[in-house]
Amino acid sequence: MRQAAIDKIQIQVEHFDSIADRYYAARRHPNHILLKDLLWEHVLRRTPLWSGRRPIEVLEPMCGYADGKFILERHLGCQLRYTGFDYSRSVVDRLRALHPGLDVRRADVTTFEPAPLSYDVIMLLGGLHHVPDAAPKVVGRLVRALKSDGILISFEPTFGNPLTRHVRERIYARNSLFDATTERSFAVEELLRMFDAAGLE
Repeated sequence: MRQAAIDKIQIQVEHFDSIADRYYAARRHPNHILLKDLLWEHVLRRTPLWSGRRPIEVLEPMCGYADGKFILERHLGCQLRYTGFDYSRSVVDRLRALHPGLDVRRADVTTFEPAPLSYDVIMLLGGLHHVPDAAPKVVGRLVRALKSDGILISFEPTFGNPLTRHVRERIYARNSLFDATTERSFAVEELLRMFDAAGLE
């Protein structure tokens, strides 16, 4: 990995360590929880997962506070065998304190090598825009960890026209929960090309 890319990752790690408490509080706001519930109820009721048959093997890269785990449990009511990781020590330490025994660790998504063909679901919620320069390689590596009938659930900030791109860039620049120097959203077409190149349907 080039030095510039390593420096950006270090900036992201330091940024998230510095905002971990505010990030946690923001994600517990009633408006955020309501929006999340409405969104995932709509998405997951059409997703062909393995309800009740066996525990679903789930990997959540850049897990934050394990939103993916709780979203799947809430909306699918299925058993999970869950593994999560994040590059922020502060986030991982708080998550372990909140949920002792949860399989969560500190790791960098740009270098993490999951075992091939291991997971039914990889749930990556708003992670790629934190590592946009490495995103194609990250997606390719994660896709190789999916079982043959596995599903990647990805939720990223995107734009479809210059106006929405401009609005998002203004939000990134003004909201200190973001680091505008290392994060960026994706054009919808860019994200789809990335998934296609990784062999996703």
